[in-house]
Amino acid sequence: MQMWTPAQPEDYLARWGLTVVGETLTTPSSTLIPVSFDGREGMLKVARIDEEARGNSVLAWWHGAGAAPVWRVDEHAALLARATGRTLATISVDGDDHAATLELCSLAQTLHGASALSSPPAGLVALADWFRELFEMAEHHPRGAGGVWSRAAGLASTLLADASQDVVLHGDLHHDNVLDFGDGDWRAIDPKGVHGNRLFDYTVLLRNPRRDVALAHFAERVQLIAKSSRAPVSTVLEWAVASCALSAAWSTNDGDTEAASTSLALASLAERMLGES
Repeated sequence: MQMWTPAQPEDYLARWGLTVVGETLTTPSSTLIPVSFDGREGMLKVARIDEEARGNSVLAWWHGAGAAPVWRVDEHAALLARATGRTLATISVDGDDHAATLELCSLAQTLHGASALSSPPAGLVALADWFRELFEMAEHHPRGAGGVWSRAAGLASTLLADASQDVVLHGDLHHDNVLDFGDGDWRAIDPKGVHGNRLFDYTVLLRNPRRDVALAHFAERVQLIAKSSRAPVSTVLEWAVASCALSAAWSTNDGDTEAASTSLALASLAERMLGES
């Protein structure tokens, strides 16, 4: 199989007939260029890593249902409609976390519904592969983080064994990845090209957009997720433990102690609530 390699953003400006209308933003995962296309405002996104390229294909596969419209796409780049710039983080932080949570839950339902309508894009990564770093953390540090690594890994093993609710996931469905495309038309961006249990997507919102907001609204969010997804509260909490611990493992391995601390605090909170349920 041929190894994926990134393409040059400049190639797409001429190929797709684009005019640059703003400053280029380069991140570790992609290059973003504001452009105009056939009189419309767009964003050229050229992947720098294969995960982003997979995400582009998923975004196009959703055909604008709960996701940013995609006008052009190939194995390296996507041309998207451009949002107004406001994210759901603004709504949450400004005091209406309830509304922000409901919007995220509604989007998760919409995005997951596509899996019942058509075959998924090729090349998606299994959610179980993502949990490798948590399993390794539990193996090498079984008593670390007060035993959270081991307990969370055990829960994850059980949860991942059930493939009955496997869908194409967004993978990173949090407040800053949902943008306003005009008059409250909220749509998701930046999927990760992964498939697995649908409840994983809901748990991402639990640790965003900030530590104080996440901790203050955790219990209410769990109830809203359970009601929206029609899943038992206990199952939502189990996924919350596993997902937050996975995030903590990623952050620990990246040397981000602050983010790891937040995720571990949320995993511990979910464990306490699970014990009380």
